[in-house]
Amino acid sequence: MRSRSLLCALTVLLSASPALAADANGVIEHALGPYYAALVASSRGNIDATNRQLILFASRWASASREVRTTPPAEIGQDPEWPVAVDRVTTLIAEARAAARRRDMSGAHADLEEVRQVLREVRERHQLATFDDHLSDYHEAVERVAGHVVGRNEIRLTGRDFDDINEDLQSALQAWRAAQGLAGPIAASATWKAAAAQASAALAQMAKALAAKDRTAIAHGADRLKTTYYDLLLAVSIARG
Repeated sequence: MRSRSLLCALTVLLSASPALAADANGVIEHALGPYYAALVASSRGNIDATNRQLILFASRWASASREVRTTPPAEIGQDPEWPVAVDRVTTLIAEARAAARRRDMSGAHADLEEVRQVLREVRERHQLATFDDHLSDYHEAVERVAGHVVGRNEIRLTGRDFDDINEDLQSALQAWRAAQGLAGPIAASATWKAAAAQASAALAQMAKALAAKDRTAIAHGADRLKTTYYDLLLAVSIARG
């Protein structure tokens, strides 16, 4: 219920946005506020919310893209792939909006997932890892943890599974610590603090279940990790509103 309340509040909060930050990274972060809300809405099959947030994201990105094309992040400099990445994001937004209008939520979500990968690929070439990148790393690790559990019953969850889950959980913990370290102004947001506390608790719960090799608790823990991850995204959207 708390996630739905956060999502419903986003349109108003994101519409009344402050002026764009002066630096290119700040401009991009601001533009990605409604992006995360659209990502959550599309993952949950919420067509109306997805369309609303995509309209906001498209508007912000149209403005941001003009600025960051000519003045890219300092760390990226004049990388010739940067304008290509900016244009690709613009295309992906259009494709996500078209998919959403067709009520194709899985297609819209896939397009939105690619957005952060496109931006990340350029940053990786310059050894630049941002808060958003570490949050993506956290997401990928959480998905791997859940992947070991989905479709498994108590008999099929083996000793090797426990080892693999632990490896991916350690990756999630590492990414989570890195994201927290780069949260910056977001860390002061009450919504982020609440979501971050829940995410940390979910990680601790999973570690405890894994240590006990409690299969039922591990399955519940994986679900909680995914739920709290999406709460984090909603908190970022609100903080960047």
